[in-house]
Amino acid sequence: MQGEATRLPFGDRRLSAVMCECALSLVEDTDAAWREFYRVLAPGGLLVLADVYARAPDHAGDLTSLPVTCCLKGQRPATNW
Repeated sequence: MQGEATRLPFGDRRLSAVMCECALSLVEDTDAAWREFYRVLAPGGLLVLADVYARAPDHAGDLTSLPVTCCLKGQRPATNW
């Protein structure tokens, strides 16, 4: 199946796990993605999240000008998740 993080193609409380690997940093509306993860997870379900964050937020803006779409381009300070 294919879908968007802000509009997952699954019913409410249907999944025992959601895995989001190096993708959340590319989602424009991360709040909507978090809501979708919660919506589709069954009670007791697991969210597995692996992504990048900016260890040096003062220099993070340099990466937004990368000529590719990758998780490094959308990284944020860890406190902004």
